[in-house]
Amino acid sequence: MKDSQIVIVRNNEGRVCDAVIRALEKWTRKTRTDVRHPDKEGCGPPVDLRLRPGAQDYAIEHTRIESFGNQIGTVSVANLIVRHVRKNIRIVDT
Repeated sequence: MKDSQIVIVRNNEGRVCDAVIRALEKWTRKTRTDVRHPDKEGCGPPVDLRLRPGAQDYAIEHTRIESFGNQIGTVSVANLIVRHVRKNIRIVDT
């Protein structure tokens, strides 16, 4: 886990992308092929996922939806606090 993704908010991008892929497979009656992750691989337009169910090429970009106003900003502040506490806490053996 990256330091910027401390345990405060669960990241479900992979699950969301897989659900979309399964829906595409059902809709097209084709199986996913040529699955790529341009964001991670650094190739092509920066999207989360590219794939081909059949001959059609699809790109999937997952965007986080805020449950309440400024949730992402609030989580960033909370992560700073958690990081500070973890850095400065001293665990004592009992």
